[in-house]
Amino acid sequence: MEQITRFIRDVETEVKTEKFIKLYQSIREQHSRIKSFSTPEGLVSCLHNQNNPDYALNDSVLSILIVEYLSQPQASLIGSYLIILFKPGLLSLFTQFRRRALCFASISEADLWFQIIGFFLEEIKKVGLAAEKTKIASKVLGRLRNRLRGHFSKLFKELQSERELNQDAFHPNNGQAIS
Repeated sequence: MEQITRFIRDVETEVKTEKFIKLYQSIREQHSRIKSFSTPEGLVSCLHNQNNPDYALNDSVLSILIVEYLSQPQASLIGSYLIILFKPGLLSLFTQFRRRALCFASISEADLWFQIIGFFLEEIKKVGLAAEKTKIASKVLGRLRNRLRGHFSKLFKELQSERELNQDAFHPNNGQAIS
């Protein structure tokens, strides 16, 4: 868990750097929906507002940031910011899939977290903003959840096949009667 905490802290630090602040300001100048949020933290607070969420604003802002992520040469900075914006959902998925990961000695908590982050960034690249203009966050997280389910389903099938092979190795006649 320490690696995950360190990763989140590093990403949060990255979006506080002067380089990101300049990038954020240039994006802010180009897009009226973000203009009223003078700091990246202010935008995060607005998007994480559970008491009075503005879903249309959230979708508009996420659309802008995803387009910027896909088109910017400094995509890693925007990717880090998207991780911060999606952090509650990503941590929720981590908690849901942590029990499944415990079935595999080869998968640590850090491995699971970084798999989630990798899949998340891949799913962000697949968002079809021309067709998907609403519920962007829930769609991304839903696809990520489905992808993780598929990933673990595949791992469980491989584990089951391995167990069956090991059982067959102990029974060389494969269940045939010995004459």
